[in-house]
Amino acid sequence: MSAKLSVTFSNLFLLSLVLISLSACDKNKQGIALGTLERERIAHTATVSEVITALPVSAGSKVTKGMVLVKLDDTLQKAQLAKANAQMQQAKANLEKVHNGAREEEVAAASAQVAGAKAALVKSEANYQRAKILIKKELASQATLDSTLAARDESTARLHSAQENLLKLINGARIEDLHIAEAILATTMAVVDSENKKLDDLTITSKRAGLLDNLPWNLGERVTQGSPVAIVLAGSAPFARVYVPEPYRVNVKMSDKLSVKIDGLLRPTSGHVTVLGYKLPEEANKLRLQIGYMTQNFSLYDDLTVKENLQFISRIYGLTANEQKARLSELLSIYQLTKLSKQLAGSMSGGQKQRLALAAAVLHKPKLLFLDEPTSAVDPQNRREFWEQLFDLCDQGTTILVSSHYMDEAERCHKLAILEDGIKKADDSPQALITKLPAKVVEIQADNLRHIKDNLTQLPQVISAAQLGSHLRVLINKAVAQPIDFLQHQPCLSSKDKFTLVRASLEDVFVTCTGKEAISR
Repeated sequence: MSAKLSVTFSNLFLLSLVLISLSACDKNKQGIALGTLERERIAHTATVSEVITALPVSAGSKVTKGMVLVKLDDTLQKAQLAKANAQMQQAKANLEKVHNGAREEEVAAASAQVAGAKAALVKSEANYQRAKILIKKELASQATLDSTLAARDESTARLHSAQENLLKLINGARIEDLHIAEAILATTMAVVDSENKKLDDLTITSKRAGLLDNLPWNLGERVTQGSPVAIVLAGSAPFARVYVPEPYRVNVKMSDKLSVKIDGLLRPTSGHVTVLGYKLPEEANKLRLQIGYMTQNFSLYDDLTVKENLQFISRIYGLTANEQKARLSELLSIYQLTKLSKQLAGSMSGGQKQRLALAAAVLHKPKLLFLDEPTSAVDPQNRREFWEQLFDLCDQGTTILVSSHYMDEAERCHKLAILEDGIKKADDSPQALITKLPAKVVEIQADNLRHIKDNLTQLPQVISAAQLGSHLRVLINKAVAQPIDFLQHQPCLSSKDKFTLVRASLEDVFVTCTGKEAISR
C-alpha cells in the first residue's frame, strides 16, 4: 500500500525529481524518499489510418471533456454509412412487404411474368424441335442443337420461378420468409451502428478536462492506426509519485502530510566542489544548464513518441519554439531517428532507445556529459556506432565522463580511473596504466590447463591466472625478473609446454588494482 499524497504545486512543474521528507508519526525518525512530480497523461489514439483535416485546438490550450481535438477525413466513411443506410431501408421495405402480403398490382405483374415465361418456353421448344429435324437432314450442326436445348431448359427454369413467385403472392408469406426478412433487417441495422461508430471515431474528443500537451501530427498528415494523435494532461495540478523505503513505511499513514523539496539534491555536510567554474551548491541551478546525464536504464517515457520525448526535454531546458524546432531536426538527423520520430519509445529496440537517450542528454548542448554504463545490453555494432558519436561530441568541445565495465570501451577513453567500493584505485591514461602495471603477462599453451591454473594460483608470485580458450593467461609479479624461466621450473608444467610473454591489457590492470589480487603500485 502506498500513501496517497495531497500536494499542490505550480503547473510549471509538469515533471521533476522530488525528495519527500518523511516525518510522520515518530518525529525523531526522518528519511528521504525519491519520487517524481507528474500529471496524469491521457493519450488519445487513432483507431484507423486516415488524413487529418482539422486541428481545432492548439497545444498548450485548456480543454474540456468532450471538446474536439482532432478531425480525420470522413469522406469515405460517410459513403459507407450511406450505403449501409440504403441496405437497411431496403430490408425494412422487404419485411413490410412479406408481413403485409402482396398488393393487386404486384399479383398482376407476377401473372404477366408467368405469361411471358410460358410464351418464351413455347418459342424455345419450337426452336429445339426444328433443330432436331434439321440435324437429321444434315442441315444443322450438333452445336446448334445443344444451344437450342440449353435455351429451352433456361426458359423452363424461368417459368417455374415465375410460377412460384405468383403462388407466394397469392397465398401470402410463410413464417420462414418472415424470419429470414427479420434476420436480414437485424444484420443491416448492426452494420449501420458499426458504420456510425467508425464515423464517430474520426472525430477525436478529449476524454478529460485539462491541458492539451501535444499534437504529434500536423494538418494534412496521414496518421497510423493505433498511434497517439493528442496528449492531454488531466486535472489542474500535478501529483507526487513516491516510493517509501521499508524502514519508514510503517510510520506513514494515508492521512500524513509530507513535505516536498524540488531541488533534487542533498545538501553537503562539509567540503566544497567546483564544476565548470561553478561553486556547489551555491550555483547548482546554473550548473544544471551546462551538464547532461544519460542513465544506465532507459528513463524516457515509453508512452511518448521519439519527437514528444525530445519536445518535453527541450521545454524543461527552456528552449524557444524556433530553437526547439531547429535543434530537434538536427538531433533526429544526427542520431538517425527521423523515420522513427512518431514511433512510441517503448516499442523501439535497445540500440534505438540508446540513440534517443543520448539525443535527449545533449539536447541543450551541455559542456559536461555524464553517461552511466550507456552500452550495457547493446550489440557490438551499435556500441561501436555509439562511441563514434561520443567522439564527435568530444570534437565539438564536450567533456564526457563515462562509467563502463567493458575494458575495450575503457581503452577508448583519454583518461581512466578505476574505482572499487567508491575508492579510486588507479588514475591515468589507459596506455600509462598498462605501462605502469606491476606485473608481467605470460600466456601458456599446454594440456590440462585447469590443473595448471589450480597449482599456479597457489604461488605467491602469481597474481592471477585465467583461461582464454586454449591458453592460460598468467600475471606474475614484476619482481620476478625472468617470468618464463620461473614458470618452466614449476612441477605442474613440462618442457613441451609453450610460453609467450605478451602485452598487458586494461583487464590485467583492473585485476591488479581490485579485489584480493590487488597489489601495491
